[in-house]
Amino acid sequence: MNLSLFIARRYLVSKKSHNAINIISGVALGGIAIGTMALIIVLSAFNGISNLVHVLYNSFGADMQITVVKGKTFIPTGPKFDSIRHLDGVKYFNEVLQDKALLKIDDKQSLATLKGVSADFKPMTRFDTLIRQGSFALKKGQLDYGIFGIGIGYTLNLAQTNADYMAVTCYAPKRGLQSTFNPEDAITEKHLYPSGMFSINGELDNGYAIVSIDFARALFDYHDSSVSSIELGIAKNANLQKIKEQVRKILGKDYAVKDLDEQNEMLYKTLKTEKTFYFHYTYTGIDNSHF
Repeated sequence: MNLSLFIARRYLVSKKSHNAINIISGVALGGIAIGTMALIIVLSAFNGISNLVHVLYNSFGADMQITVVKGKTFIPTGPKFDSIRHLDGVKYFNEVLQDKALLKIDDKQSLATLKGVSADFKPMTRFDTLIRQGSFALKKGQLDYGIFGIGIGYTLNLAQTNADYMAVTCYAPKRGLQSTFNPEDAITEKHLYPSGMFSINGELDNGYAIVSIDFARALFDYHDSSVSSIELGIAKNANLQKIKEQVRKILGKDYAVKDLDEQNEMLYKTLKTEKTFYFHYTYTGIDNSHF
């Protein structure tokens, strides 16, 4: 029999039920068990929170994001981007153009970031599952529709969705305009109708609205196929890191390529630091109680 196991059994289970060594061993074992259970429970909770945050942000963003290092927008055409579209493992290629705009309906107004997206956005993110009121629609006939964060919806009092008469007026400054005698000439004005409201978290609910990329280009005064970013959806069984390195190699140093964790680097670092700190703190506490 193993010597350490023999000694443990000898002093943990004594023939005398009131033996002092038996009591001390039981108390020490109980302390270690409680500390270990607490550590497992808390770390499991942190893992659950991390997974929840990952799912929520993935519903609004993408597995991988491409932005330009210098400047604000770029045009995703040419052989480089064609090769990225056809990379093994790249399932979705979503064009994004986003900027801030003033939204107004009647006497109520709200400043928001309008995220213009292309057709791949809905299947890539399954964004329709996050809609709390209304439905996912960005275009109906000749009318432009938008999906508003629920916080913006409450601010603008969008109590009824899918109502064509509830037009939200969107204002954005014209690009490149040096000066004008009439202030109205410096502003682009477009009308948008609410099709639904989404809910993810406070930051997104109070700051974002989803529109079609064609509407965004018209409002923000882009008359070409400019985008502020490209979002890639990666197939489940594909190697994300391998594809990221391939995309970086194709595009070179002029573009930044980030996975979901890198897009929300501060958030994930905070969660990781808290989990690591709690692990070391609890482990140290168990060690001290043992001695």
